[in-house]
Parts: sequence; C-alpha cells; structure tokens
Amino acid sequence: MMNDSQVEPTLVEESEATDVGGKKGSAVPRSIRRRLAQMNKAIYPCRLRYRTSVGTFQFSYRRNGREIWKTLGKDLEVAYERALVLAREVNSGIPLVSKRALSLETWYETWSGERYPKLARKTVFNYQYCWTRVPLEMRQLDIHSITRDWIEKCLSAIGTEGARDHVSRFLSILLNSAVKAGHLAKSPWSYTQRLKKKIIPVLSVEEMVRVCECASESVRPAIAIGLFCGLRLGEVMALKVQDVDLEHRVLYVRGGRTRMYGEAGVDELKSTKTGDPRPVPIPTLASRLIEPVRGEKKDEDLVFPAFRSDINKRLKHACKLAKVPKLTFHALRHVCATRLIMTGGMALAQAVLGHSEIGTTIDIYAHLDVLWMQKKMETAFIDPELKELKQQADALTRHNDPNVRVLAEKVSSVCVKLCQ
Repeated sequence: MMNDSQVEPTLVEESEATDVGGKKGSAVPRSIRRRLAQMNKAIYPCRLRYRTSVGTFQFSYRRNGREIWKTLGKDLEVAYERALVLAREVNSGIPLVSKRALSLETWYETWSGERYPKLARKTVFNYQYCWTRVPLEMRQLDIHSITRDWIEKCLSAIGTEGARDHVSRFLSILLNSAVKAGHLAKSPWSYTQRLKKKIIPVLSVEEMVRVCECASESVRPAIAIGLFCGLRLGEVMALKVQDVDLEHRVLYVRGGRTRMYGEAGVDELKSTKTGDPRPVPIPTLASRLIEPVRGEKKDEDLVFPAFRSDINKRLKHACKLAKVPKLTFHALRHVCATRLIMTGGMALAQAVLGHSEIGTTIDIYAHLDVLWMQKKMETAFIDPELKELKQQADALTRHNDPNVRVLAEKVSSVCVKLCQ
C-alpha cells in the first residue's frame, strides 16, 4: 500500500474541478490539499491552486488591484519550486512589517512632491490650504491607523460648510493615492458627494437691466458683462481696455485671471485653451452699461486693476434693491445662457459661452422658463384650423381692396399671437 505522501497529484479526473487546496467534498485527494496548504503558507500572499479541469497547478498573485494567474505545469513539486522563485520576485517589492510605518505627513510630502509640479497653481494653492486644516495630531498618525472616525472628527472642527467640503475631497484624493501606491489596501475615506444642480431663476430683460442699474458704479460694468455676455468672473477680471471694442460692440476674451489669497497672494493670468481670443458680441442694450470701463486708461491696462473679490456681496445687494432673487456672479452666466437658448437657440449659446461640446451647454446651462416652454408647446401642437386661417389671411394681404388687406393683416397678427 502507498502512504499519503506517495499519491500522485495527477490522479484526479479532469472533470472533477476544484480550487486551491480543494474544498470539502472535492475529488482532490486529502494529501494534495494538505500539501497545497503548507505551500501556500510559505509563499503568502501569493497562492497555488490545482485546476482539475485541465490537470495543472496555477500560481496566483495581485498587482495594482488585479489578480494574475500563471500556469506552472502538472507536477506538484516542480510547480512549487517555480512558485517559490516567482513569490520571491513578487514579494521583493513588499516592505517588511517593521518598515511599513508611514505617517500621513510623510505620505503628503512624498505625494505633493510628485503631484504639485504637474498641477495648476490655483489647485496647488487650494490643496495647501486644505492641508493646513488637517490637525497636527492626525498628520502624525500612521496612515494604517487613520479611521473614518478620525476624519469625521477633523471635518467637524471646520466651521464653514464650503471649507469642510474642500478638505473632505482633498483627504479622499490623498488617501486614494496611497492605495494606488500600494501603501494602503483600502482608503478609509471616499468623497462621493455630487454637486446638486442649482435652480437658477430666469430673469426678464427688464429685470436684468434693473439689477445692473441698482449695482454700484464700480462693479456695474462687470455685472453687465456677466449678465449680457456670459463671461466668467476670471475672464472679466482679465479683460484689458483694448479687449473692449464698444465701436463694433465686441469683447475679446483672451484668457482668465485667478486671485490667490494669503501672505503670498498673487494674481495669475492664463490664456484660453486654444491660445486664440474668443469674440463675444455686446448687445446694444448693454453698451451704455459697459461703456464706463474705458475711462482714461491705456489700451494695455486691465479694466479692473484690482481683483474685485467683493463683487458677489455687491451683486447680492443689487439683487435685493432690484427685487429679484439673490444671485452669485457665476449665476449671471447661467441667466445669460438661458436667455440665449430661449431666443437664439443652443448653437448661439454654445458659441457665446465658448464650449467645445454642446452637451456642456445643455447639461449645465439650460434653465428654461416654464412659461416660455408652455408657449413653445402650444406652437408645437398648434390647432390645424388656426394654422389654415393664418394661411388664408396671409393670402388676402395682397388683395386689391385696401380694407381687405388691413383686415387680413390684423387677422394674421392675431393668429401669430395665439400661436406664441
């Protein structure tokens, strides 16, 4: 009789499939299951398994979150020798337990040294601000010791909702980067909140003019440009006198301007993505509101030498005086886009806003007025008899009798109003 150690590993039928070491009720002999269990302890975290469907042993390991399998042959001992060599290669990049300690501060220094040179200056400034809001006690913790409770405690100490939101997103990025680098198996914090699409009121032209007139003279041109031309705040602050052509009623957007605050606060000017200026027409109605921007400045001077960080506060006060819902400066871009879509169509709004994809214009800036949609619905489903009456009236506008022509024009006008 043969003892357990003499059992050949290939005795298992191909139709009797099992996984690593076999499972309870498996057709794999107990001796092979025991031997595989011993081998897997030696090559951990890699593992070896026997596939009865093909009669081979396979070596498994994980790389970048994916499980990779390698076939090592049909002989168990030969497969084990090959597995030992492969395991040494795979495990050579895994530090010893005594050397795995890594504080959050150390990881931040490593991560920022690699990432910051590739990021925009404004993004770096924001990340640095978020890092200052992380408590010193938490920075000195080992990243494996950081729990969700620690992060929630850190966020609860931050007073404003906006700052909490930014720090939450920053910690999610920092810890997920540690996972990708192989220092963490799973991040204790993931920022999954999606920004809700705000409801922007649709202002009438009269309300738009009233908001501009209620604003102080120092910010009135900027608010008028935002409302009637749809420029972002950074684009307005980057305008030079030569970019405002009131004679031909055109603005030339050459880029944006970012203001970074703090002890080393600076302004940063950045050109458009294509490097070419984007012409934006100025409506006649807005020309008189924008005209004061030129003054006695030189062509190369900025329209707003100082970055107007107080403009949102002044805009809300103007909205209060004009008796319209309070708006932020970026909301003015939404108001402008909505009016362009309702009157000129989607293509016009896309061109004025400077979007490369029309989907961006539709998804973000289409806040259509209910009354306007109701009129358009009526036009889409117009009464056939009313349509026929208008066609007959249009035909009679060329009648010889002047009285008939006048009556036909009035009937046609009434039909148009009913169709709107």
